[in-house]
Amino acid sequence: PSSWHGGLGRGVAELSLHGVAAAFALSPSLRCLRLLLGTMPRQELPLPEGWEEARDYDGKVYYIDHATKTTSWVDPRDRYTKPLTFADCISDELPLGWEEAYDPQVGIYYIDHNTKTTQIEDPRVQWRQEQEHMLKDYLIMAQEALTAQKEVYQVKQQRLELAQQEYKQLHDVWEHKLGSQTSLASSSSSSSKYDPEILKAEIATTKSRVNKLKREVAHMRQELQYKEHGFQTLKKIDMKMSDTQGGYKLDEAQAILNEMKAIKKAITSGEQEKQDLIESLARLKANFVANKRSHLDLWTNSTSLGSSHCSLPRTYLDAGSQTDVSGNFFVNCSNHLAEKVRVRLQYEDAKRRIANLKIQLAKLNSEAWPGVLDSEQDRLMLINEKEELLKEMRFISPRKWTQTDIEKLEMKRKRLEEDLQTARDTQSKALTERYVNHFILEYLVYC
Repeated sequence: PSSWHGGLGRGVAELSLHGVAAAFALSPSLRCLRLLLGTMPRQELPLPEGWEEARDYDGKVYYIDHATKTTSWVDPRDRYTKPLTFADCISDELPLGWEEAYDPQVGIYYIDHNTKTTQIEDPRVQWRQEQEHMLKDYLIMAQEALTAQKEVYQVKQQRLELAQQEYKQLHDVWEHKLGSQTSLASSSSSSSKYDPEILKAEIATTKSRVNKLKREVAHMRQELQYKEHGFQTLKKIDMKMSDTQGGYKLDEAQAILNEMKAIKKAITSGEQEKQDLIESLARLKANFVANKRSHLDLWTNSTSLGSSHCSLPRTYLDAGSQTDVSGNFFVNCSNHLAEKVRVRLQYEDAKRRIANLKIQLAKLNSEAWPGVLDSEQDRLMLINEKEELLKEMRFISPRKWTQTDIEKLEMKRKRLEEDLQTARDTQSKALTERYVNHFILEYLVYC
């Protein structure tokens, strides 16, 4: 049905066929070529015409494009053997243009040759988290849209029940008219109100409205079934993604354990080095004090401070200089460690600020994406249905209604008027918030 191509049904179709759509975006011949080349070792594939492989002074391979007189770290053959996006990756693959590298100080980091940037965070983990967040946001919007659709369906059913009730009363009046033509003609009520032709036209109009509402209710019931099925499918996918994010894989756990052992070893060796330095300083100080006492008589008999210094053996003077060098070395090590910690804290603070800005931008973008517009469209549809129901309640003519039924109808009409006023106020507030969010988004992007 056509309803499947819109709203939640479209979301399920796009989600389930996301990877397939990326593959079929290529021509059939290129898809076959990629599948064939992907099974071959990259070294066996020839470089494109005009390309040359070279090495820099560190021995790292790079590629020269003589046609454009440019160089690149990315192998041009990767376009045929590597996935183009993270959505096309299998297992722990990196897409085209990404590279995993290692630095002795930082550890593993990642290079994005497409944007010429580096980062410590694993982009595959970031992409999975973004997909999970997008799915959760979409689930919230889908839940709101589904709730609005159910409310529209309920209002549509109320309109159908009201039209059926009116049709039944008109039909009863028509049958009563056929049974007692004379009494109906001599009735005290207005003759035009019960004129046979007018009554017949009202019955035909009401019957047409009943049939139309029946078709709309049946169509909406089927659409709700599809959307409910799609929503449940998305919830299952979200649960699976949450389960996979809950624990560590074996290789990830092993890497974390190795890193913890390395950190512990570094801390232990640093403490040992610190202890050795302290002990060395203590020994040097003790030796210096002992030597100073042994030459106390010589210093006392000296006529000047300069002559006393000259009478000291050079080894004693060197001992003091050695303590200074050791102390300076210890201070330099401490300063280097403090500088490293300070830079690390600055990096973490900058990363937090960037993450907060990304969250704000994502929130503003999520409030402006097509899913929000679909939800607002459903709310507008609900307001329109309630307005139609209110109009039908106002213009219905209760011919054989009891006083109780009339009072119930009046109470429903007043309650519906209040609901409509609240819905209009909410819609106006949502429009104002959208304008404010638009200005905030422009400020974050351009300022």
